[in-house]
Amino acid sequence: MGRAFFAICAGLAMLSSCKTEEPMATLKKLDTRYEQEHGALHSNREFFDYLSLHIRDTGQARYFQSLYLAALLDQEEAFSGHLSLLSPQAIASLDYHLGADNPYRPIYQEQLDWYYQNRQGRQASDIVALDTAGQPFHLSTLDDKAVYIDTWASWCAPCMEQLPFLQALAREYADRQDFVILTLSFDQNLERWKKALNKQESIPNIIPLFVEGGMNSDYAGQFLVSSIPHYALLGKERAIVTLDAPKPGTAEIRSLIEKELAAH
Repeated sequence: MGRAFFAICAGLAMLSSCKTEEPMATLKKLDTRYEQEHGALHSNREFFDYLSLHIRDTGQARYFQSLYLAALLDQEEAFSGHLSLLSPQAIASLDYHLGADNPYRPIYQEQLDWYYQNRQGRQASDIVALDTAGQPFHLSTLDDKAVYIDTWASWCAPCMEQLPFLQALAREYADRQDFVILTLSFDQNLERWKKALNKQESIPNIIPLFVEGGMNSDYAGQFLVSSIPHYALLGKERAIVTLDAPKPGTAEIRSLIEKELAAH
């Protein structure tokens, strides 16, 4: 990795630290400083965000964040404490926040492609939400099915506009025992969510759930929900088909669902 980083570093005059030492050494020093200032790391995202807060130059911060992601993907021993916290969701989240337009994406692009192709790191976490009785519902309960997830809220006008299309999609696949739709609400509280549900038609293969914390929940971070409505499609065993699925009224989502169902 070092040779590639030296080449990149040589072309970036703004990275003054590159003039005196290998970028990985600089990154490790920042890791040591983080530990001195904040103690033990609890998530990869904590250090990722620390880099952007500590390094005032936005471009330089983005460079070191990209370097950090590459180190995780390469299983760098110098970051063994970080590797123990690593998950497919963490990798996806860091990549998502760096963005597709990240000019330093080549630093980790090859490793990222290899990671998804060879480490089977495409399984969604077993999220927990609340059912209408206020009881925990585990996503793993549906591991024998393909799952289309609609993240919404009753106060979200665009979400409500999609409801008729979602219901039509549910009716279309009503006879499939291996497919279900989850609606995950980001409403402010259970009462408002239930009030909204009472105004909606109940359809057997739509399972309504409530996510505590909404946009600040673990679910939002793991499924890369930055706005609603948001859609995702999972295969059986929570295999991630896409965390940015088409809307329920489109031919594209039907094509993806059909392809996933036909694969099993």
